[in-house]
Amino acid sequence: MSKVYYLIDHFKDPYAGTEGQLYALIKALVAQKKRIEVGVFRDSEYIQSGQFPCPVEVLGITKMFSPVAFFKLVQLGFYLRKNNFKLVHIFFNDASVIAPIVLKCFGIKVIISRRDMGFWYTDTLKKILRFNASFVDGCICNSEAVKQITVESEGYKPDQVHVVYNGLPPHKLTEGSTENTHTADAAATNTDDKKIIGIVANIRPVKRMQDLVNAFAIVKKTVKHAQLVIVGDGDNTALLQQATQLGVADSINFAGAQKDVAKYITQFDVAALTSESEGLSNAIIEYMVYGKPVVCSRVGGNPELIEQGTNGLLYDVADVDQLAAHLTQLLTDPKLSEAYGRNGRAKVEKEFSIQQMVSNTLSIYSKYGYSVGQNQ
Repeated sequence: MSKVYYLIDHFKDPYAGTEGQLYALIKALVAQKKRIEVGVFRDSEYIQSGQFPCPVEVLGITKMFSPVAFFKLVQLGFYLRKNNFKLVHIFFNDASVIAPIVLKCFGIKVIISRRDMGFWYTDTLKKILRFNASFVDGCICNSEAVKQITVESEGYKPDQVHVVYNGLPPHKLTEGSTENTHTADAAATNTDDKKIIGIVANIRPVKRMQDLVNAFAIVKKTVKHAQLVIVGDGDNTALLQQATQLGVADSINFAGAQKDVAKYITQFDVAALTSESEGLSNAIIEYMVYGKPVVCSRVGGNPELIEQGTNGLLYDVADVDQLAAHLTQLLTDPKLSEAYGRNGRAKVEKEFSIQQMVSNTLSIYSKYGYSVGQNQ
């Protein structure tokens, strides 16, 4: 049996973190001639574009707890059984809430993914998820921190929950190896005096961008030519108002969503991430690929990526003074920054690749009856 069906809530595009990892996994499996299909609850422009690397069915489920959702999942169960799909990997949260019990009725092995620290949990959802655990065969998490919170919150046995770190494709590693400092294009706009703090993250409450803006205002008192670049989607109104009140708005560039974040990362002198909750950050991994020293919050999987005093610095969430001190230290100590960046790059090369991610995922599938060497 070498068929896998992926069940997901929504797929906007392959550029966001979780979507990008799923896309890379499926693309690699298709290249290995595996039989892969995807079911998505809700449609998107990207799905309609036909660019997805395998067949996709839009199930038309818009409400989780509804007769329509149940009916559609029963239909899916019949389809999977008829077409000899014995393994379903649920990659997003909504589907993992309602689908396992239905799929198990059709004798299908169910694996779910968890890729964050459970910021979406409610007391009611946790009760449902604990009930669902009886119908889930295994769970794949992207960090040890996420595994711990999943076991504690959803009631899985530790040996049911497996860790597979995110992976970067070979071209990313190749690009990073030649772009450890500012790019030639960046040099035209960046002077020796200008020091850039950068962050790649969508503007959402969980990312705590307000802490970074506050810290940046402190940094500016010491590093006069410091600039802050924010690369990510979202409403920047509140942050811009905050920056204006602090007198640093002219030194902040809200770059918005970008398909090619590398051209921004290569310009960073220090890369930051200020989340209050994080599974395993793709942004941090990309920072490390490009040899950037990292300052990030001590939450979730961040300490699994950033070793304090080796490839970056960690601070306690909401401790703006500590965040500012770390940023200032790295901006004013180029030799230390270079060493941290070099060490981060070495860690990524050793531990985080698409090949490693795919191999580890297939190894886990094999525990649940998936024949890795058999193609259909």
